[in-house]
Amino acid sequence: MTKHSSSFIIHNIEFSIYIAANTFSALDSICIRLRQKGEVIMCGDANARTGKLPDYILSCNAPAIHDIYNDIGLEHDIEEPRNNSDLTISEPHCQHFLDMVINNQLKILNGRTLGDTTGKMTCHKYNGSSVVDYFVITSWARDHVNSLQVKEFTSYSDHCPLVLKLTTFEPFVANFQLPDFSNFPCGYKWDSNTSHSLFKKALTSPEVVNNLESIVTNEFSSTLEGNHELNDAVIKCLHSAADIALKVKKPPKNSARKKWFDPQVNSSRRNLNRLANRLGSKHCNSILRREYFKQRNKHSNFVNSKKVAVLKKLNEAIEEGHILDWKKFKRLKQEHDTSPLLDKFDLASFHDFFASLYKKPDQEPDLTHHNHKHYPEPPDLDILNKLMSESEVTSAIKNLKKEKSTDCDSALIPLL
Repeated sequence: MTKHSSSFIIHNIEFSIYIAANTFSALDSICIRLRQKGEVIMCGDANARTGKLPDYILSCNAPAIHDIYNDIGLEHDIEEPRNNSDLTISEPHCQHFLDMVINNQLKILNGRTLGDTTGKMTCHKYNGSSVVDYFVITSWARDHVNSLQVKEFTSYSDHCPLVLKLTTFEPFVANFQLPDFSNFPCGYKWDSNTSHSLFKKALTSPEVVNNLESIVTNEFSSTLEGNHELNDAVIKCLHSAADIALKVKKPPKNSARKKWFDPQVNSSRRNLNRLANRLGSKHCNSILRREYFKQRNKHSNFVNSKKVAVLKKLNEAIEEGHILDWKKFKRLKQEHDTSPLLDKFDLASFHDFFASLYKKPDQEPDLTHHNHKHYPEPPDLDILNKLMSESEVTSAIKNLKKEKSTDCDSALIPLL
């Protein structure tokens, strides 16, 4: 690897409190392998409180090390101290983490980068705050670093989000291109009784007919670009006919995914977020810390009680015969499998009964061949070399599910 390498490899890490020295050894080997491909950026929860210990080799303590650096062509470590709001040192995780950083000539960006020159706290728990989330980068790549920010503490995690901004001197070229979903068409209201005839009538309108005639007279190339142009022209005709005959669906309203997220739960969540913002700015306030974690436990129990109440009400409605919907039964069964609080409801018996009720009858076995094993017929592979017939395409379109979302070709299934 040279200094002019323009490749960046980002590796995310997350360690638990039960990590051992071999975990850092494995991470060290991964970093060595990645450095052969380009610059390395490591980020995540290292579960190591390093205080203000240096992440470089002091020249006064190990002059022989720098002589070895000269022999193998490596640069000397730059003795640049860093700040840290957390002065606690956690052994042995701290030493293992710093050894991995020093061995690969990496640099910790926390506490020495624009945006986080003081080494802000990144983790807030009930027993205190600490700095355990790091951005570590190769020394040669530090010229690309613009800023590092520790975002505000939220109620969704005990860790604050970290944002690293880089400035590349060369344009970044990705190996793939994601499709553009911003201009995808809206859905149309489709009535099985009237929409079919209205859409066929719209296809005979002068505007659509002119577009179809232009497609027939135009000669598209037999390349990938030509196929895309032909697809776009056909889809444009279908959308033009749909605009004439059908009504556009309104976008769905942003509503809670779960029935038990009512205004009371949303209000409780807002209060918890306010406490989280206050704790992020005043992490040394022990009274505020106790109040936040007390409110978080209270909010969690409140959501669980709402969930049990909604499912219990649904269960009672099914028992009394007010709801006869197979989807409701499957939903109750799924909640029963994941929630131990629902053991007191007899949901499993409901599911087993209706599963057997809707189960397709098994075919009766052929007693004349009970002594012979049945082997499936081998597939006809010659069909792969044949051209697709019109009947095959028509059959495939009819088997498509109408309510599924469109693909990259923007073709709405009901229009087909």
